[in-house]
Amino acid sequence: MATITNKQQSKSIRVKELTSTKISLLYIGTLIASVTLSIVGLSALSLVVKLL
Repeated sequence: MATITNKQQSKSIRVKELTSTKISLLYIGTLIASVTLSIVGLSALSLVVKLL
């Protein structure tokens, strides 16, 4: 019985680790996307200013 509970605990810990890594990956992805969008927006603004 003890081995079964230990296996279940390790499985839940693994699931928690997977969800935390997924959340951190999503967070990093959104950060990168926002940074790239801001860079693109700034370059587009500079292009518009140059054209004007």
